[in-house]
Amino acid sequence: MVLNIAVATSGSRVHEAIQFKSYQDSMFLGIGRTQAWNNEKMPPQDNEKQTTIQEPIGYKKVGKVSLARRVKESEESSYPTVNYGDQEFVLVPEKEGYKEQADLVYIETDILGDDFPSGEYRQIGLHVGMVPKEENKKILLPEDVKESGTLMVVENRQRQNRTPDIQVKEILILSFAPIA
Repeated sequence: MVLNIAVATSGSRVHEAIQFKSYQDSMFLGIGRTQAWNNEKMPPQDNEKQTTIQEPIGYKKVGKVSLARRVKESEESSYPTVNYGDQEFVLVPEKEGYKEQADLVYIETDILGDDFPSGEYRQIGLHVGMVPKEENKKILLPEDVKESGTLMVVENRQRQNRTPDIQVKEILILSFAPIA
C-alpha cells in the first residue's frame, strides 16, 4: 500500500505566516549562554527540543515584524527590500500577503549597548507568548519574566561580545514553506 501525504498549499503557508505575525505583541528576542562551548569555533547543533535559551542574559521585545518573500529574478518591487545573508527579500504588507505569496516572516530587533549587562553571549532565541511581570515592559532581565511562553527559534553561535557602545541588529527570517 502506497501512503500519499497531502501537500500544504501556498495559501496555507501564507496563512501560517500571517497567524505567526499576529503574535508580535508577545514576541521577545532573548540572548544567553555566557559559558564557552567545548569548541568555540564550532558551536553545537541547535537543539529543536530546547524550551528556553541557556543562561539567559535578557529579552527584548521585537521591533519589527513583517510578512516577506524572496525577491524574484529581475524584479523591481514597490515594497521595501532587505538583504539577509546573500539573499534579498521583499517586505510585504499583511493585506497583500496572499497576492504576493508572502510565506516568510521577517523579524528585526535592535539591542542597544545598555539594554542588558555587558559581556559575552553565544545563543539567541525567539519567544512567543512571553509575559513580563510588569505590563508594557520592553526590556526584560530573567527575573522580570512572569511566563516565558514558547521558544520558537534558537540559534547557537560563536562568541559575541557586548559592550555599552555596541548596538546589534538581530534579524530572523522564518519560513512557513516546505524545506527543499
